[in-house]
Amino acid sequence: MTSDRPTLMTFPCEYRFKIIGKNHIDFEAFAVGAVRQHFPKMSEAAVTSKESSNGQYISLTIVVQADSQEAIDNAYRMLTASELVLVAL
Repeated sequence: MTSDRPTLMTFPCEYRFKIIGKNHIDFEAFAVGAVRQHFPKMSEAAVTSKESSNGQYISLTIVVQADSQEAIDNAYRMLTASELVLVAL
């Protein structure tokens, strides 16, 4: 599926996903796997995580080399479909 809607990005480009979820044993593995499914060349160094001050939440930043808006959109759809993900920016 391709989209004819305009985008302000020029591809390929570096793109950052910011994903927040509850500090659950499966959250990080799910989020990283969901993004990796659409960006298989993503390196382990592309992922940084930070726990909230009370330890209840985790935020992930995942940096990828994006080749299309479609790949970004598909990753967001997969992330936001999960109950493990509270916010995906």
